[in-house]
Amino acid sequence: MPLNMGLLTSLQTLQVFKVALEKGRRLEELGRLKKLKGKLTINGLQLVGNREEAQTAYLRKKPNIYKLTYVWSHDEPERCETNDEYVLYSIQPHPNLKTLEVVDYLGTRFPSWFSEELLPNLVKLELRSCKMCREIPSLGQLKLLRHLELVGSYELECIAPAFYGVEVSKKGIIQVFQSLKELVLVDMHSLIEWKGVELIPATNGARDEVRVRMFTGLEKLRITKRPLLKSTPNQFEILRELEIKGVDSEMPLLNLCSNLTSLVKLKVSDVKELTCLPDDMLRNNVFLQHLSVSHCGEFRELPGVNYLTSLQGFWLYNCDGLTSLPSGILEHYRSIDFLRISDWGLHRLTGLRRLCIGPFSEMVDFDSFQLIFNDIQQVLSLRKLEVYGRLQRDSLPYQLMELSALTRIYITDFGIHGLPRGLANITSLEKLVLWRCKRLQHVDFLDAMPTTPSIAVKYR
Repeated sequence: MPLNMGLLTSLQTLQVFKVALEKGRRLEELGRLKKLKGKLTINGLQLVGNREEAQTAYLRKKPNIYKLTYVWSHDEPERCETNDEYVLYSIQPHPNLKTLEVVDYLGTRFPSWFSEELLPNLVKLELRSCKMCREIPSLGQLKLLRHLELVGSYELECIAPAFYGVEVSKKGIIQVFQSLKELVLVDMHSLIEWKGVELIPATNGARDEVRVRMFTGLEKLRITKRPLLKSTPNQFEILRELEIKGVDSEMPLLNLCSNLTSLVKLKVSDVKELTCLPDDMLRNNVFLQHLSVSHCGEFRELPGVNYLTSLQGFWLYNCDGLTSLPSGILEHYRSIDFLRISDWGLHRLTGLRRLCIGPFSEMVDFDSFQLIFNDIQQVLSLRKLEVYGRLQRDSLPYQLMELSALTRIYITDFGIHGLPRGLANITSLEKLVLWRCKRLQHVDFLDAMPTTPSIAVKYR
């Protein structure tokens, strides 16, 4: 940063301010810039010497800044021993703030200004790599908050009822996170329990209880890399998109879905104990359009999937325990636009345009692999095909040469030495990509093609 930025007292736009130790580059320079507006990122907060220095930024007196990003960089060789909690407490923003991001903060808790009273206009909040955080602020009463992202809180073991910001109430029904549309929870390696709250005591001192409605507007929920998580709330009234990945227990998924009827998109990956998707969950979400299940080693069956008459995209792969699909499952899905499967045969899909087959385990021999292609010739709408093989497979399925309507083919991880001349039968071919086919020596079918397609050969 230039020296003495604070002398530019008429400055209105400053996207980044980088704190340094030398005088003229400290945080106090921001305090003199009273006309700042728009977005501001403050880097190097680990170099703030003490609480008093942090207060000299006077961010509470800058009403025209609508987005603030606070960044600590504890890996830098230069730093002060100031407690991060003191610094964050002292750089409280103006109540007009709409977006706040906090990155690499190493405090164990957050200051009290994370509240509806002091941040009444906050719409978006991201807390990233707050690795030492053991409790998250009470955010449920932020009435305008629409997007909340919590990433990398490694020490957090429980999301407690205090998260919702309600203890007692005189109202008949109280809502928390009433405007929240999207919630992202990622990289919480110690998190075991995410508690909800349904009832709280009334303020009249009687035995009456007040009902709490949570996440009444939440549409998207993403939970990834939380391997120890065992429990979650199930109070999601209109949730449309759910992604859960990297969770050992199946219980969070089952609990999240127990009351859902509004899902449009469901993505499940690397849930180690998951054996099946509950029949009731699929029956109750008939408007589901996109379903993906992958890398679930214990996944064995897919009951109730025939209820999904609105399905448009279907991904099911790298689930080694799944040996077959329910009989006639794909005959119900003539409107599917995208399909990716592994380890079983295809049926009639008259609207399919893109298809990805594989990868497959070593247990699938080449004869079984070829059987997958038996019905593909009937899919006259197919235009793009991706095929994954293994280095031990030195030939391509013969049925591939009969798919004359294909315009794009992607061939990956085969041990072929050359391409069969039968590919010249695919007269509509515009693009051919070969990935990691490390034994490939020639592509001599081109002279038989009416027009030469684009060809790319990549070995890694």
